[in-house]
Amino acid sequence: MADSARVGGTSVASGVTYAVAAGTEGGPAAPYSPAGVGQAATVGATGRQDKKPAFSDRGSAVDPFAPAVSITSASAAGTTGRATHPGASTASPHGAGAAAPHLAEHRRAAPEQVANALVRGAADEKVTGRGPGSPNRPPQVPRRWRHGRRPPVTARRGGTGGRGSGPARDGSVPHGRGRSCVSTYA
Repeated sequence: MADSARVGGTSVASGVTYAVAAGTEGGPAAPYSPAGVGQAATVGATGRQDKKPAFSDRGSAVDPFAPAVSITSASAAGTTGRATHPGASTASPHGAGAAAPHLAEHRRAAPEQVANALVRGAADEKVTGRGPGSPNRPPQVPRRWRHGRRPPVTARRGGTGGRGSGPARDGSVPHGRGRSCVSTYA
């Protein structure tokens, strides 16, 4: 964990917000990296009816829970390839997506402030079977962002600082003044 904490600490100090997967051991998330990095928004997995699957890590290190069972995403099979994936790594992009509007409206927010806002804005009393010490909160996008309004995005292209409409090659989506939200897993 020391290496992830050191690297994460350097980028966090520069304003990068991380949404990371809680893990897939079915135990406490805190002892593992990157889930145990306190400045990251650690996202646990839920399945149908907002139930925590047995594989999802849990505990006080988890901030919100998000969908992570039977998630259809792009695949390496070509430009139109699709694949369905289970696992906590599919939950962290939901956390990053829910954090993006806060970053858009609070461009100088520190990563810990963004993670706290993600937890404050999460839905209450939704996650069943979550385990001891785990939150009962899936993330949600603020209502004002749900009906067609999109966060303003200025993205780097290959880290060159150019303006574009999509994420950089490293997966980050900068939101002005060097602030980024990155979804990652180990």
